Amino acid sequence: MQSKKKNKRQQAAPSRGEKAALFFKRGAMLLLIVVLAAAVMLGLKMFEQQLRVKKIMISGNNRLDREDILDALKVKKGEALFKLDFADVKARLKLNPWIKSAALRKQYPDTLEIKIEEAEPKALLSIKEQLYLIDGDGSVLE
Repeated sequence: MQSKKKNKRQQAAPSRGEKAALFFKRGAMLLLIVVLAAAVMLGLKMFEQQLRVKKIMISGNNRLDREDILDALKVKKGEALFKLDFADVKARLKLNPWIKSAALRKQYPDTLEIKIEEAEPKALLSIKEQLYLIDGDGSVLE
């Protein structure tokens, strides 16, 4: 009977060395987690820096100047490429009546490609001595 009581006492109270070892193991695990989290955050930050818009390639523009398209884009060099909202960029481009449609493509690591389809003037409309260019859909171009 006494041997059972001795076993319970020995199991219930860990020694000072065991407590210290457990403390250091938990501390080392916590430190490892913090270091890994910091490394992941730093890696993401560095990755984001690499994926910035450095080149904007525009094709399909015959009547529009490159600068007019860049002004409508409102995308500046140095912006994060993967954070660009294509729907928003397309909507800004479509505000220009000469742009019928636009196709956007991210070319990693640093290029934004834009393919423009321009509206074709089909008629010349004269109203009160003012001349207007009209496309096939009836939209006023100029």
